[in-house]
Amino acid sequence: MPHLLPTQIQTSHLRLRAPQPIDAHAVFQSYTQDLDVCRFMVWTPHTSETATEAYIDSCIRAWAAGNPMPYIIEELSTHRAIGMIEARIGATSVDIGYVLAKQYWGKNLMPEAISALTTEK
Repeated sequence: MPHLLPTQIQTSHLRLRAPQPIDAHAVFQSYTQDLDVCRFMVWTPHTSETATEAYIDSCIRAWAAGNPMPYIIEELSTHRAIGMIEARIGATSVDIGYVLAKQYWGKNLMPEAISALTTEK
């Protein structure tokens, strides 16, 4: 399936990009084991980096298929993976899911990521 959204989007603070195997370590350290971050997620906290590696692998496969499109949210100043945003493309709509490392909450980064994803041409 061809990608209906751009493969990379950049804002003043963030880069949204395709996930890579190397992201698993940063994502595990950043948020997948954090109980507060996972509280309202459909998945439980990861108890090992292996679980996050499997998750990233499933995101890479989804990306290759073209739907859904899970983007790594990377902070431009540090090049750290700090969260993810996923676009689930339907016939006439797009659903968005997201997660962000707790240390980045309240910094207006998720609205920036959502706006960039929804206004990209």
